[in-house]
Amino acid sequence: MAKQQEGLTMAHTHSAHFKARAHILRLLGDQLIGNDRLAVFELVKNAYDADATRVTVTLKMESEKSSITVADNGCGMTLDQLRNGWLEIGTDAKRGDNRSAWSSRFKRVPLGEKGVGRLAACKLGDRLILTTRAKGQPEYHMRIDWAKLIDDHDYIDKVGIDILQRDEPELFMGNEIGTRIRILKLLRAEWTRGEVRALKRMLTSLTSPFHAPDSFAVQFKVPGYEEWLEELFEPEDILAQAVWEFSFGIDERGFTWNYRFNPPHRFKSLKPKEASSAPGERLEMSEDDPSWDRKKVHLDSEYLKGIGPIKGQFHVYDRRSKVLNLTGNTNQVKQFLNEQTGVRVYRDGIRVYNYGEPDDDWLGLNARRINRPALKMGTNSVIAAVHIRHSSTSELHEKTNREGFDENDCFLRFRSVMQNVVEFLDRTRREDRESLDRAIKGEASALTTGTERFEQTVSALRKTLKKHHLENELGPKLDVIEKEYDSLREVAMSAGAAGMNIVVIFHEVEREVRDLDAAIRNRLSEERIAQHARHLVQLLEGFAPLLKKNKQRRVKVSDILAHVKFLTERRFSLHEITFSCPVLTGEDVDFEVSGADNLYLGAIINLVDNAIHWCKKRRELDSQKRQMAIAIRTLPDWAEEGPCLAVIDTGPGFEIDFEDAVKPFVSTRAGGMGLGLYYARLVMESQGGAVMLADLSELDLPKVYDGAAVILRFRRK
Repeated sequence: MAKQQEGLTMAHTHSAHFKARAHILRLLGDQLIGNDRLAVFELVKNAYDADATRVTVTLKMESEKSSITVADNGCGMTLDQLRNGWLEIGTDAKRGDNRSAWSSRFKRVPLGEKGVGRLAACKLGDRLILTTRAKGQPEYHMRIDWAKLIDDHDYIDKVGIDILQRDEPELFMGNEIGTRIRILKLLRAEWTRGEVRALKRMLTSLTSPFHAPDSFAVQFKVPGYEEWLEELFEPEDILAQAVWEFSFGIDERGFTWNYRFNPPHRFKSLKPKEASSAPGERLEMSEDDPSWDRKKVHLDSEYLKGIGPIKGQFHVYDRRSKVLNLTGNTNQVKQFLNEQTGVRVYRDGIRVYNYGEPDDDWLGLNARRINRPALKMGTNSVIAAVHIRHSSTSELHEKTNREGFDENDCFLRFRSVMQNVVEFLDRTRREDRESLDRAIKGEASALTTGTERFEQTVSALRKTLKKHHLENELGPKLDVIEKEYDSLREVAMSAGAAGMNIVVIFHEVEREVRDLDAAIRNRLSEERIAQHARHLVQLLEGFAPLLKKNKQRRVKVSDILAHVKFLTERRFSLHEITFSCPVLTGEDVDFEVSGADNLYLGAIINLVDNAIHWCKKRRELDSQKRQMAIAIRTLPDWAEEGPCLAVIDTGPGFEIDFEDAVKPFVSTRAGGMGLGLYYARLVMESQGGAVMLADLSELDLPKVYDGAAVILRFRRK
């Protein structure tokens, strides 16, 4: 027994408490507030939360007597609010259930929710003087010497603050209420002209230039340096000079929008243009978003969960000198655009910093312009405001450092929605942008492709050589040039086949890898696992021809279509699309074609990919019960020039002229590159064929096929 007692271990419990050193005040101010401008910004936002309609920010730069004052006419604070609110770090007065209706006068949802905004004062200077008065209350006054407070006390709970009650107010006289905060002994001893102007622009941007909330205005004063703020454009001065205007609204009911093209008056050939949404229109989403359900095409209420309704305005500018020179203030306009452009976010009418700052491209606008700079807007050519509302269901939360939202799932969905809105705007203004380009250049529309222009140029050159009796001398050199051009075009088309189908390849291979992984994890039979592995290998081998060198040969069109079916049948199953290819069952007539079959394969897969998208889009717009179907029919005698095949779908048909659809970079599809049909056209023309659009009434088809029929015509033997 004694031995057992000797082996026993005695346990004791000791109580302990968290403690915070006084210098945490300085640490929090430095770390949570990014810079001085943001610190002033936070104090102004606190005035908004206090139901102020007017805030005056005064920056005095008098060497040792420099100061920053933020004075508002808000609701002021009572003694209890000072003690248990302003002096309590991390208070929950603006979080959770307390957040929904905190503002008593305007019912504003408070902008601050971390309870640390008042530490912005500590970021700016060593001394603070606060004076406040609430309705029916005495005036309260207190001074805080941050440096002395931190030096004289080890722990924050030992710090005492004296609050002076003034029964006879000295600042807020009569019925006046509000709060004034003066910050002395500024940590930034000097402010440059650029820094002062930057602070002015930030304070101006606090409220939306399109929708100001509840008569909330901010005034900025710099006594003795007023000239520094002269000639600063106000937002309304520049908005009228936008070439494109676009406003939109998104909620669970759909997508509404208005568009206006405002060409400079000097271009007499261009006329203003307006367009707007159709009843019940919905925003089309790009499949490039990894979080998007690829089975869907349009934005739905589920994707908006936690975001709520979104509204916005875009003013887009053309920064080319020939356009800006027409404003009469070219340099000032350029400077304003350099400083003020970007896509800003406003919640309840107040800006969420730092979206839309010159160094912020939260929507990736500039990256989109790398390949097509003329067709995509960049951050330096747009002034935009995106409006959202805060509610009890909102899942958009500001970061602790006050620089944007936490990048949670809700924010990623919000950003994706806005990226698709931008894509829609770029597609909508494409035609007008091209018209403006032609007006600037003074040229007629170029309707021919690069290949056609090259062939026309060579043909004209041969006539010139013959006229001047130089065909024997220079003709062979021209033959070499044509051969090299054809070789380069062939390489480009091979790369195009791989490039445009690369997304399809990745998705199909990834799906097969996941299936194989699931088969192994679920301990299926060896035969089932081997079956998945074989299918993955076959899929990779099936895509391989897209990457190989073009070889001219004769091949049955049924062999090409069998390859198409193998590479795409999983997608048909995934999206519940009925696929029909009668030539593979002997119901349609087979025929042979000459040319590079890998190029034909790439062209047909691109057409099928387009057809899948448009089938899904129409079903979502018309009825979820609508049957989706795609058929590939052989038409050996449809055209005199050669045999054809048709890719037919149940989509909405072409939304633009077919002549435009086969041009490069023209697309009405969200996230579309506008190269699929153009590539198919290049392939067929390079092989002596053509791409055409058929009238469905010309084809003997079941009634379900009422969308589009794209014809690939091959050359005769």
